[in-house]
Order: sequence, then C-alpha cells, then structure tokens
Amino acid sequence: MTLYVRLGFLCALVLSFIVGRVIYALFLSPYKNVPGPKLCKVTRYWAVYHDLRLRRIDKIYEWHRKYGDVVLIAPGEVSVSNAALTREIYGSTGRHPKSNYFDNFLMYGQRPIFCILDVKEHRQMVKRTFAFYQSTSVYKQTTLQPVWTNVRKFLDQLKTITKVQSTVDVLLHCNFYSFDNITRLVYGPELCARTIEDAGCEERKILEGWKEVEVWNNLSYNFPRLHSIIRAVVSRVKKDPAFLSAEERLTEWNMAKIVSARRDPDKMVAGSLLHQLSNNKTPDGGSFSIPWIAAEMLDNIHAAQSTVALALTYALWNLARHPEWQDRIRGELLALPVKEDGLPKFDDIMAAPVLDACIRECNRLYPQSSGRAERVVPATKAYGGIVLPTGTVVSTSTLAIHQRPEVFADPHTYRPDRWLEADEATLRTMESCYMPFGYGARLCLGKAFAMAEIKLLTAGILLEFGLCDDPQSVTTDRSMEQLGTQNAMVRGRRCDIKFRHLTERERSRASIHDAFGPTVPYSCLNGFDFTLLFEESILTLLPLLLAVLILIPRAVVLWKTAPKVKRSWLFAIKFVTFAIYIFLQIVLLALVADPSAPATRLTLPLLILTIVSSIWILYVSCLEHVRSVRPSTILCFYLGISCLLDLARARTVFFIPGFHAVAPVYLASYFVKLALLAEEVIEKRRLLMPQWRETSPEAAASVYSRVLFVWLNGLFLRGYKTLLTVSTLTPLDQDILDSSRPTKLLQRWGKADKTRNTALLWTFVCHYRWDLLAGVLPRLAYIGFTFAEPFLVQRVLDFTAEPEGPNTRNFAYGLIGAYALVHVGKALSLAFYEHMTYRALTLFRGSLVTIIFDKTLRLSASSVKDAEAITLMSADIDRIGLCMQVLHDVYASLVELLFSLWFLSRLLGIGVIPPTAFIVGK
Repeated sequence: MTLYVRLGFLCALVLSFIVGRVIYALFLSPYKNVPGPKLCKVTRYWAVYHDLRLRRIDKIYEWHRKYGDVVLIAPGEVSVSNAALTREIYGSTGRHPKSNYFDNFLMYGQRPIFCILDVKEHRQMVKRTFAFYQSTSVYKQTTLQPVWTNVRKFLDQLKTITKVQSTVDVLLHCNFYSFDNITRLVYGPELCARTIEDAGCEERKILEGWKEVEVWNNLSYNFPRLHSIIRAVVSRVKKDPAFLSAEERLTEWNMAKIVSARRDPDKMVAGSLLHQLSNNKTPDGGSFSIPWIAAEMLDNIHAAQSTVALALTYALWNLARHPEWQDRIRGELLALPVKEDGLPKFDDIMAAPVLDACIRECNRLYPQSSGRAERVVPATKAYGGIVLPTGTVVSTSTLAIHQRPEVFADPHTYRPDRWLEADEATLRTMESCYMPFGYGARLCLGKAFAMAEIKLLTAGILLEFGLCDDPQSVTTDRSMEQLGTQNAMVRGRRCDIKFRHLTERERSRASIHDAFGPTVPYSCLNGFDFTLLFEESILTLLPLLLAVLILIPRAVVLWKTAPKVKRSWLFAIKFVTFAIYIFLQIVLLALVADPSAPATRLTLPLLILTIVSSIWILYVSCLEHVRSVRPSTILCFYLGISCLLDLARARTVFFIPGFHAVAPVYLASYFVKLALLAEEVIEKRRLLMPQWRETSPEAAASVYSRVLFVWLNGLFLRGYKTLLTVSTLTPLDQDILDSSRPTKLLQRWGKADKTRNTALLWTFVCHYRWDLLAGVLPRLAYIGFTFAEPFLVQRVLDFTAEPEGPNTRNFAYGLIGAYALVHVGKALSLAFYEHMTYRALTLFRGSLVTIIFDKTLRLSASSVKDAEAITLMSADIDRIGLCMQVLHDVYASLVELLFSLWFLSRLLGIGVIPPTAFIVGK
C-alpha cells in the first residue's frame, strides 16, 4: 500500500467521521430539536472560537435574540434567557450541580466554596460563611466605617491627582479601592492591603497586571496545555511579565498573610473572615487545613475584587455621560440628615432611591455575573418546552435577560427613571428579570457588601466632584464594551474620566434646590416641599412679571386722570413701607451675593428684578393713591397672591442649611409685604376731594371688599338701626347712573344699521363689553373649582387606603387645606360671577328702558304702534333679563361638557364614546 493510498484512506476515514458527526448532530442527537446555530450542534469549537475572541457573551446574546429563550451553544451545552427557567435551574428548589468548568478555579489543590460542585456540600459550607456576608452583618457601623474610611482615602488621592491632571483612570483606582476593602474584611485591619495610600506597595503591581490575567484566563479555560506552553515560552523571552506573574504573585501574597496570622495570632482580628474560618470546624469536628483556608480567602478576593471594581467603573462612566443624573443623586444625598461629622448616615445612603436606581440600571446594562455559571441537568426534563437529557450543561445569559424588550422598554439605553417611575406590577416584573449577582441559593454571597462598596464610593465622589467625558482620552464606547471574560473585563482595560472639583455652593445642601423639581427629593423633608428654584421662578417671578406688565397700561390711564384723593398720612405710610421693603431686598441681595452663600441660579437675578420692579410698583401705587377713588385692584390682587405663595418660599428658606442669615431678613421682608397689602386695601372715602365724596361704597371698595361683599355691611347696619328710604340709601355706582343717561350708547345706536335683526344686540354688547367680560374669569374659576372636587375626593380615598408613613400627617393637613381652598374658591367665584352678571343685567335694563322711552317720546301722537313700545318696556325687557341671567352659562356649559367627557374617559376609556354619540345624536 503506497503512501498516497494510505493518505487517501486516512482522509476518507476523517471525512466519514465528520459526515457521520454532522448527520448524528443534526438528525439523531437528543439535541437535534434544540434551536441554535448549525455549527454549535456539530462542534463545541464554534463557541470556543468566540470565547477566545472574548466575544462569547455578546454572541450568545445574539443567538438568543435570533433563536429564542433556549439555545444550543455546543453539543450537550445549552443557554437559557428566561427568568422562569433561570429560577428553575438556579433556585433554592433546584438540584442542579455545577459543571466541571469550575475545576479551573481550584487553588492550592483545594476546592473552595465557589468550586464546590455538589449542591448539598455547598449548602453545608454556606452555613459557615453566609452569616458573615448577610446584610444584617454587612450594614453595621463597624463594617461600613472602614469602607467609608477607604472612600475618604480614595477622595484624598483623587484630589491630589487632579491637582496635576483632571483625567483619571478610574478602573485602576477602583481596583485599588475594592482590593483594600475586601482584604480589610477577610484579613482584618492588621493584614489588609493599603493600595490606595501606598503608591509603591507590592499589591499595586499585582493589580496592574491582573487586568491582563482576566483576558489570558480564557485561553487556560479552553486549552490549559496550550496556555502552559505559551506561559513558559513568554516567561523565557520576557522576564517576569506582569500579565503572567500576577496570579502567582497574588497566590504567594495570600499564603504569606495566612502563615503570618498563624505565627502571630494577635494579627488575626476577631470579626474577620480569616478569624472565623480558623475557628470553625469541619463536619467531622476537625480544623480546616491551611491550604483550604488560603484557597477560601483567595476565592473571596477573586469574587469581590474585579467585580466591584468593574461595576464601579461602569457606574461612574455612565454618570459622567449623564450629568443630569449626577445632579439628581447629589441633590438626594445633600438632602439626607447628617451625623455629627457632617456626613449622611450609612443606612440613608444605602436606601437613597435615585442612587439605587442609577446603580441598578448600570448593573442591568453591564452585568458582572455574565460569565459561565454552568449547571448540570440531574435528570431528563423539559425546559421551556424543550427536553434536555441528563448531563446537559445549562447556563443562563444574564445579558439577554437584562435586555428583554418586553420587560425593559428601550433596553439598550441608560434610563434609571424606569426604576423610579414604574408601577408596582411593572417593578415586580423588572426585578424578576434583574440578576446582576446571580440567582438562587448560589448567588454571590458578598452581594450586600459589594452594593455597600459601590454606593458609598459613588456617593462620596459625587459629593466632591463633577464627572464628565474627556474627549481627548482613549476611552470610547467601543473601549468600554464588556469582554467575554469571567468578570466581563473592559475592552480597553482602562476608563478615563475627567473630574471637576465642586464649588462651595455646589457642595452645600442648598444645591438640591437649584433644580426645577418641582418637589425636593424624598430624603429632604420626606419630599413634602418645593425646590427653591421652582418657588422663585413660578411662585415669585411669574406673578411679579405679570403684575409689572399689567401695571404699564394702568399707569398710562392714571397719568391722564385728574387727582381725586388728598395726599395724607396713608400716602406717607405707603411710601415709607415701600422704602423699607426695597431696603430689605437690597440687604438680601448683599447676603446672597457672597459666593459661599447657598442660592440658586435665579436668586440673584430675581432679587435685582424685585428691587427694580418694587420701585416701579411704588410709583404706580402713588398714582393709584392720588388718582383713583378705590384701592388698586391690580396691586391688591398681586400682593395678596404673592403673600400667599411666599409662605411656601419662607418655609423652604428656613429649612435650607446656610440660610441662617438670609432667613430672618426674608421673613422681615415678608411681613413688610403683608403690611403693604394691608395698607393697599384701606379705602380712601374720607380722603376723597369734595367733588368725589358722593362716590358709591361699591366704587370706593377694594377688590376683597367687593368679592366678600363687605361694602354692603354699612347699608345693612343702617337698615338695622333706621328705616331705609330713598334719601338714606347710599349713592349708586356712576356706571349704573350713566346707564340711565346713555349718551354714548344713543350715539352708537344712531350709527347702527337698523335693518339687521341683531343690530340692538351687538350695539349693547360692544358698548358694555367690559362689563360682560368681567364675569368670564370668575365663571371659569367656578368651573375649575367644581371639577377639582372629584379629583380631590379620589385623592382622599387613595390617601385613606395608603399605609401610614412619614408624610401621612403632612398630606392630611395638605388635603384639609386643599378642601378649604376648593370650597372657599367655589363660593367666592360663584358669588362674584353672579354679581357681575346681575350688574350687567342692571346696566342693560336701565339703558333699554331709556332708549325705548326716548323712542316713545319721538313717536307721533297719531302712530298706532306706540302701544307696542309700552309693551316692550314691561314683558320683553323682563324676558331679556331672564336670558341674561344665564348669559355666562352659554360657553360655560360647553366647557363643562368637554371636561365631563374627558373625566369619564379617564374612568371608562373608549366606553364613553357610545353614550356620547347617543346624546349628540339625540
């Protein structure tokens, strides 16, 4: 047999084997019905290829999007991306042991808790360490205080670095931070690392090379012999390469710590994991061996160091790209109550909802548990309708679960608000698909400690620095992609972020009020307050601008009017009070102008505008006092509304730390404004010039007197004491008197086209347009107050069904105030609009009678139609009056109908359409 024949025969055998393998995998294998790529059904090396390219995680995610929740990624190996299947496989009721993949993580020839394959054995070991890591142990002052100490060291290091350069590789420094924390927890304060503060320590050199170890480990997992050969060759070519020696150096460092603790027991501090394991017993009553303890300690370091560092890196990187969320977190933290050292309590930081939402969203987008958490199917069973035989290796794709579009809207976008605004059912669904630390009985034991590390450092950084991208750095979206390593290493192995030192004002607790809000974070006064910026812009600036603009045409009218009131003591008091108010605003301006004073971006412009506007209002007030018989309606209305709205601002100012000098001055200016309101509403009847002293009480009354009908009290009192006669009645309003002598109306009527049927109607409407429009605003206000009632009732019912919380009493008082406002407003608006309606009716009636009587006098004695004119003076005028009583109901009914349909549609949805169509059709 020649060589060529042998080679041909060998090729035929190989080809036959490949063809047989393909036929078996596609048509005969028990996995033939499992969805997935064809190559994955034939060979495992298609997944290995992507694993070596560090693309395994992303590729499996793509396969799940294409093939569904259950995907075959290699012969005998399946990936799932369904939360229910994940719970079934990893849940506490599951009996799925780990696969042999975890043999790659043996240390010192021992099998630590992470590598234990059997479920029962793992549970026994968890009992010895779980209490150490559970939240009730981690969230203690004694545990979190060292973490916060490392946070302060980290911040001090950042301040030192940023004096030279503003851009920092946060991945490297987060590695130092997480390494110091975990070694402090497991070894104790005597043996822990100090990589943050000691720039020349051995541990820093180990960590600088550890990032490359993550990448090279993928080769060792798939081809351990090839990895050993490459290590040997590279070690000869390049002495002590960091990316190859880091793991050995860390192993030696760890063992040295254990041996040192055994030789000197004083270094083994109670409360550390080393102390706990050294004093625990094996199931047969013996002590754990030093290699096993060393393996367990190193296992904890591996599990906690890289994952926390990477999670922190991604959290800070996302916040740097979203400054609006930095502001929200900073505002939330600044609103928290502080301890004696001026820092928030640890429990409050851990419970801060906005901070928690940002960390959750980052962990959702970049899960650190996206490595190979493989389990073995203990018995043939159907998973998601697909039967998997015994021995099948099954794992979950955390990335695919975290980015399910039917659970997380816009899943590839950083949106922390999804965790804050979701209703209870949606939030429950999202949490069932959120597993950044794994799931079930074998999830990460250090979850609570990791979250404490992440939240405390993020909070500390945002209280001192502002973060932003550095456009000149090498960090890009691609360089921040997750690689397919066990701990999802960053592709670029670094993350450059630019740090900006916050100003004193930004670091003050008043900065939470420099957001529009409108409400403050829940951590500040339980969220029961407006932000100062909202109060300054909406509750103060808006009424001020409206008043200033409306006073301009009013001042023009007054300037053309002759004086009607004497200058007296009231004029002088108003002038002095306005001067005091302006002076207090200048004092406030001087106090707030200090850069260290807590204020918003609008505080200084608002105070300057207030000073200028107050001078203008003072001028108009002087004109109103001298040239108007009644108190200024515009000024009374503005001052009244302003005093009411300023109550909220006064409350806020007193609760802002750092406003101890501003608050008393602001309160003094508020009381001066109240004095101005009291002075403006004083009637000037006794100060009128002789020719104006017969002015009617209504014409001389303030707007509040007219709305509350206080001006009638004098008439009632006189009627109570004496008999009312024509001579004892008060003078009529000049407009009503003029309606009986409508010279201008007669002239307009003379020019009207009397051939039109509506000539008389439009003549009256044009002449008395302002009197008719005077009832529109109170009628619309009555509609608003009426429709506010059902919303208020619904809110009260919801309030009574809610459990009692810290804001229960405040909301109760708020609802009482809302009820009072609605019902008082409803009563006043109804009374005022009806008063305006009957006033217009009186004007119409008086003018109609005068016109008809004038026409009657002009008729000839022989005219036969004079009787019709007399009839109009009685029956038709009464009918016109009855119609005018419902004049404002014409448009108000339409508005009320639209609001009613909208309100019903909120409750019935499209079910409101049939009855609406029936009513319209009828």
